Amino acid sequence: AIGGYFYQYFGPFVSYLSVSIFAIIGLLLATQIPQFFPKLSKTNTSTITEVINGFKYLKTNKIVRIIWIHAVVLALCSGPFRMLIPVYAKDVFSSNPGDVGTLMAAAGIGGLISSFIIAGLGPDDRRGLILIIIGLLTGVGLLMISAIPIYTIGFIAMIIMGLTETGRWSLGQALMMDNADDEYRARVVSLLMLSWGLMPLSMVPMGWAFGYFGPEITTLFTSIVTIIFALSSVIWGKELLKK
Repeated sequence: AIGGYFYQYFGPFVSYLSVSIFAIIGLLLATQIPQFFPKLSKTNTSTITEVINGFKYLKTNKIVRIIWIHAVVLALCSGPFRMLIPVYAKDVFSSNPGDVGTLMAAAGIGGLISSFIIAGLGPDDRRGLILIIIGLLTGVGLLMISAIPIYTIGFIAMIIMGLTETGRWSLGQALMMDNADDEYRARVVSLLMLSWGLMPLSMVPMGWAFGYFGPEITTLFTSIVTIIFALSSVIWGKELLKK
């Protein structure tokens, strides 16, 4: 929200200069973190080989594979919308930069709430079922913001989107690490982060659809796909219900 109002009242130069200054401050503070050197591996393998080994491990560990597919597909469905929020807010809500910042702040509020909730979950709290529900709520958030073009509803929907995105990443990583062998934990988490690199696969067509069909129709279609996928995971990912 602060960034949006900075952009509105002080312009892009001051806004991005402020971001750069805070980034430098963060970098300087990070240099104060003590160094922890990892144990040296006895075998020398290339990065590409390690990535291939990670995918091979996904093939052998069904529950980890299910969690990975669930996370990647939902990221491809909802991630591009987060990137296109400024376009959506301008075209649908006729928002100014401050209003866009407020919408992004709503996602941050949802993420903060989700962090506290996920941190309090234990192994006996049906975390797999919660992960499926999070996927369903992602679709509900997209459906709300596309079907009801009211800024207040959009604010509530963004809280839901922030809650589900943070919950999906936090809980997905926790479940993958819990169900992966020790030597493969870093690999499976890195494969989970690969979904960010796959984002252009859906970002490009969604950006085109925003311009051709309009933001509301595109987001409505995406919400339906997301809800159908989340509901279907009860069938093809039924092992999650036991975790």
